[in-house]
Amino acid sequence: MAKKNISTFLAPNKGLSIVGTHAYGYSGEILVSQTATSSTFFDFTSGNYYFKGVMQFNYYDTSGDDDIRYDIKFNGSVVMSYLTGNAKVYTSPDNVVPLIIPPRTAVEVVGYNESSTNGRKNIGSIVGRVYDA
Repeated sequence: MAKKNISTFLAPNKGLSIVGTHAYGYSGEILVSQTATSSTFFDFTSGNYYFKGVMQFNYYDTSGDDDIRYDIKFNGSVVMSYLTGNAKVYTSPDNVVPLIIPPRTAVEVVGYNESSTNGRKNIGSIVGRVYDA
């Protein structure tokens, strides 16, 4: 009988996926506007582990030169904010943001278009490892 391979990556989502001791999340395309509710990259609560890794944003919408701000929140408090702009000039991925996420922490990552009401194409990724708390 032939072994059947089953994909474990089903689609981008707002959560953190854990495989063994590795963790990842891919937001998929997000239209970042001035309304954070529609510009949420990630929204999850960590488990009984801590996460060590990086987050990276890709602002690749060359139809505008807007400034985009990314906020990383732990339990509702902004712990990191990152500003980038002008996708016409910067078409490569932005710098990585190092993160350690404590156990049982509510994590929310949102983007804001600081320049206009237009939605601009962005993608977020988070990759790293998890360790026992």
